[in-house]
Amino acid sequence: MVGTIQKAYFHYRIIRTSILHDKKPFACSLAPTLACNLACSFCYTAFPRAVAKEQNTRQPRQELTVDAFKELCLMLRKRGIRHATLTDGEPLLTEQSREKCKVAAEIFDQTWIVTNGTFGFPRFRNTLYIVSLDGDEETHDRIRGKGVFAKIRQNISSGISADCYCNTTLSRLNHAKIQSIVEAAKGLGAKGICFAWSTPMNPKDTLYLSHVERQKDIDEIQRLKRLFYGDYILNSDNELNLMRTNQWSKRCPTWFVESYDAYGTRKPTCVFGEATSFMCENCGCNIYPSILTIIERRQTALISKLAFGTR
Repeated sequence: MVGTIQKAYFHYRIIRTSILHDKKPFACSLAPTLACNLACSFCYTAFPRAVAKEQNTRQPRQELTVDAFKELCLMLRKRGIRHATLTDGEPLLTEQSREKCKVAAEIFDQTWIVTNGTFGFPRFRNTLYIVSLDGDEETHDRIRGKGVFAKIRQNISSGISADCYCNTTLSRLNHAKIQSIVEAAKGLGAKGICFAWSTPMNPKDTLYLSHVERQKDIDEIQRLKRLFYGDYILNSDNELNLMRTNQWSKRCPTWFVESYDAYGTRKPTCVFGEATSFMCENCGCNIYPSILTIIERRQTALISKLAFGTR
């Protein structure tokens, strides 16, 4: 019953947005913590962490307490926001950050937790886990550290609920192994996988892929969907085609998701913080193109596949 109501409300909001141009946020992106036990080179949060470390201020900013985080969640829920994605650092890193995850799961209709998978998968209410996966075991461990892949496999096999998916950020480190990444996700027991591309923080970034290279990746993903995996690859063809160029970013629906950092400060642009024109032109995020596809075409894509997969 709850899932039916959620779906109905979601489609109601999409119709209002499409027809009446109602631009009220439906979802939020929250950071239980900025800290992480890994240090992936392409992670967008590695940059603010490095900046904070370099500044080494005498009075460093304090992340929200559990109570303050709860107040933020309640405020957003009262404003009509129904969905929360918990990301940035590793949301399950500490006892406090896990408690924040539990708080969000109790307040919002649906919660996604984006995790590196090394801390297990607590059984929170109406929660879907998105595990970051960079490749097969060899590739993943080369990027994230020895033994990380095995830890994910152990945690998934030890009792994870059915709502576990993988997300892969493609970069120069792994984009030549797309099919092996899909097979790795299936081997781990994930229900599906979606692909994004590394978003460069500045022109000196050596890991991000050009649009020409991305188009070749998209060709391969669509081929694999068509011939072998179908909807196990969650990116829709419309979404992938949208990402072939940077034109979609000129109408990026950043208003659909309000993003807040671990200190409770609203990010000025999107989940990436204060995005520059260079970042937007080369954005590899798969969430906003998926939302744009839903809004402009009023049909299902990544969010409608995932957002209401309650237990």
